Amino acid sequence: MIGGWKKIGYVMNATTNFTYAGDTEDGTVAVTAGKDDAWNATSNVALNDCVIHTKWQLDVSGADNGNSVTYTATPPACGEALTPTFSKIGK
Repeated sequence: MIGGWKKIGYVMNATTNFTYAGDTEDGTVAVTAGKDDAWNATSNVALNDCVIHTKWQLDVSGADNGNSVTYTATPPACGEALTPTFSKIGK
């Protein structure tokens, strides 16, 4: 299973700028299945060119060997300048 924050006793609280969520939080997503939108951060305010409710997303591709997964980070087009290294997660 793909672990999550709850598995290690961590709670990600919302901040002034972002609300965090993820379908892997409860640890019920199988490694072999993967999950689109496994984790995301949604803006609570407008940030430069990004309007309110813009989403930064992390997808997890399943692994046939059951041991490792591949992460794909997808920043919004307006977010590249704000978070230039976000798209490098998993590379």
